[in-house]
Amino acid sequence: MKPHLLLLATLATLPGCKKEQPPAAPAKPPPSASAPTPAPARKDPLTEVPKTDATLSFLEPREGKCQWTREDPVAHKRAAVASLDGDCKGARLFWSADLGKALVWFDPDWVASGAYLAPGVSPRGFPAEEPTPGATSRLYEVTVASGQVRPVPSPPVEGALDSFGYKGSELVALSLQSLTEEQMAQDSVTVDGKAIPLNKEVEGAPALAFAYRLGADGKWQRVEIKATGEGSDYAPGTRALEIAESLGSNSDTLLDARMGDEGTEPTAEQAQKLQPLRPAPLLQPREDDMDTGGEWSHVVTPGGSFYAWRVSGEFMHTTGHLVLEVGGQLKPVKDLGFTDGDFVAVRAQGPFLLVSADSVGTHPRLYDLRTGERVFHSDTARVATFWPSPAPTH
Repeated sequence: MKPHLLLLATLATLPGCKKEQPPAAPAKPPPSASAPTPAPARKDPLTEVPKTDATLSFLEPREGKCQWTREDPVAHKRAAVASLDGDCKGARLFWSADLGKALVWFDPDWVASGAYLAPGVSPRGFPAEEPTPGATSRLYEVTVASGQVRPVPSPPVEGALDSFGYKGSELVALSLQSLTEEQMAQDSVTVDGKAIPLNKEVEGAPALAFAYRLGADGKWQRVEIKATGEGSDYAPGTRALEIAESLGSNSDTLLDARMGDEGTEPTAEQAQKLQPLRPAPLLQPREDDMDTGGEWSHVVTPGGSFYAWRVSGEFMHTTGHLVLEVGGQLKPVKDLGFTDGDFVAVRAQGPFLLVSADSVGTHPRLYDLRTGERVFHSDTARVATFWPSPAPTH
């Protein structure tokens, strides 16, 4: 916020022959002209909304900007963390280890697209998104307690910018560079006069990963290069970088449909009870025995249990077809909005279950596993996750 400037008007008397009279006492301003009352100091959102198992983090459009919000819908408490210029589409969050800071990256290509398209699968519950024409990458570093926002310059990277993170208090950017067929046929690639050996046994196609650190002077500097693989779910990508092993929490991981609780296969008795609760297309008579690749996964948490319908690819992906187990009874989730055609991120914390769109965290729904009731939902929020906990110190 720019400081207010106080303008002082000075009155000058004209020269004359009359004896100078003492200046009259200034009239008291009417009550309406008194100085405005200073705005109250911004309150710390971490204090305003104490962390519980139900505390959420999400971004939402507010008054023409994108507001980062901390909310506990069970305690009916919410607080603004920061207000950022532009819309919220493409938002991704990268936290420092102590959660004191976070980088918000508005990646124009990061839109809702995860879906399972196959015969015998329901249409997706929410439509896919398209990138906004002409949208550009925007980066902001937010200090959580104060709400201070600092624009961050985009790093000049080799290849394509992949992600960010914090190494201690320092901001790090990671990029991935594809190789030509000619380069992949060689044993090494030369970068700045240094030969980088390629790993021909790596999962996916050989590639190069780069890491950059933002200095105190506001300039990015390359700090690591590593051979890696890309183009496959199992490919290491930028995870091959040593610096990537110690970066803080991020929304990409928290919202990955592949990264949910693994669960177990239902028992024969459980499977029999779940048979009529399969996705609707599978309950219809079919002339063939086409297998959609779907199966139930039983997830037990300290606060309750649920069944998720998952489909297989290189990994098992969680879909938006869920059944809660409440008081020994199976309770299909009917107000979810997602279907077995949507990939979703499912996370449990304490007695609560949070479901939102894979990768982008849109259309979040929060359920109490003890009652099966929905306690929060939004169709405008993005990158919705549980508020993370600080990384353990070693």
